[in-house]
Amino acid sequence: MQKLLGEVIDAHGGIDRWNRFSTLTAHLKQGGLIWPLKGKGGMLGEVDIQVKLHEPWTSHSPFGAPGRRTAVTPQRAAIESADGALIEEALSPRASFAGHQLDTPWSDLQLAYFVGYAIWNYLTVRFTLAGPGFSVEELSPWLENGEQWRRLRVNFLYVRDADGGHQPEPLVVSIDVSAIQFT
Repeated sequence: MQKLLGEVIDAHGGIDRWNRFSTLTAHLKQGGLIWPLKGKGGMLGEVDIQVKLHEPWTSHSPFGAPGRRTAVTPQRAAIESADGALIEEALSPRASFAGHQLDTPWSDLQLAYFVGYAIWNYLTVRFTLAGPGFSVEELSPWLENGEQWRRLRVNFLYVRDADGGHQPEPLVVSIDVSAIQFT
């Protein structure tokens, strides 16, 4: 394993400890510019999440209304009742974003998909990068305001966007995570 990535993983409890758990739950307080821009302001203000650690699966609850939750994988976004009955689903949900612009409103399923894959990545990335599908190398240090920062370049061995590009402007999102539990 690359040295800096190993240090990051060790600082978060180590890979052996990570592998002893299968799920993570947490409470989120979310805000930011993107939610109202996409027509979903307030929909995710405070939610509980469940994340599978070793496969991309997430659930947000409540989702839009009491008694509703999501179940999201890369191939499927679903909105379910609290007891698991299907309310609505989209297969291949990523494809539903084709042609969207920054200000294009999202459906509830698009929101479920976006927050599902985003939070899974936010919470698992340091460990995911130790697995297959990535190449990792330490870059020269970055100096800023008299501080030296170590940098890690990660190359994804797949293309995230059809054109391989990025949005020219960052979208600001804030997430306050609390009550984290591993099981």
